[in-house]
Amino acid sequence: MDKSEKKFEWHIFNNDYEHYVQLAVNSNDEVEGFFASCYFLRKENMLVVSKFGIGAPTTISLFEELIAYGIKNFISIGNAGGISPDVNIGDIVVCEKAIRDEGVSYHYVPAAKYAHSSSNMTKVLKEVLVNENVDFHSGVSWTTDAFFRETIEEVKHYQQEGVLTVEMEASALFAVADYRDVNISVLFTISDSLADLKWEPKWHSPEVKYSYEKLFKASVETINKIESEEIKEIYNKSQLS
Repeated sequence: MDKSEKKFEWHIFNNDYEHYVQLAVNSNDEVEGFFASCYFLRKENMLVVSKFGIGAPTTISLFEELIAYGIKNFISIGNAGGISPDVNIGDIVVCEKAIRDEGVSYHYVPAAKYAHSSSNMTKVLKEVLVNENVDFHSGVSWTTDAFFRETIEEVKHYQQEGVLTVEMEASALFAVADYRDVNISVLFTISDSLADLKWEPKWHSPEVKYSYEKLFKASVETINKIESEEIKEIYNKSQLS
């Protein structure tokens, strides 16, 4: 397949959620050559990637490889810990921006508190969720490298700032996407919570599993819409020339 014809929907799953990928791809082809499980969805002309570990360095290594193949549109879906008392287990969160408390992003863009999602793609993603009658939150996430150092003091601090979630990849993904000039949105389901200042793990709850199905469906629809807009834009430009 020619690089210019590729489009890509990027899904981040923990190993425990690999069966969701299998269900989604059904009889589609597995793509070899990456340190991850990759499946090509023939009908949607998309690539689904899973089982490549956690954290910014691992994620960005794969992200860079996929960008080098000419892929321009990415959506990351995965789980996050809830910080805000306003988000509950199984809730869906669209990450608008993320606090850069990891190390990778500083190798790509100048120092700043936040890294931001791709605005147009995230706008389309939220429109898709609304059209599908999916309830969701949107706001800020705290990206950290050290999940064993998510201290009570830090959680309280970010609660006061209105931060919704904590995870390990979003700010790095946003920074690299900005540097490489590609589009990315990040979408979470709440799988555990620190909102009450004690850890409440619920990864295998029915609410989380059901939300993953919603994330997957919304991601496919968003990528389709983004690609349609890009094709329309190219056509309009060709008519003017």
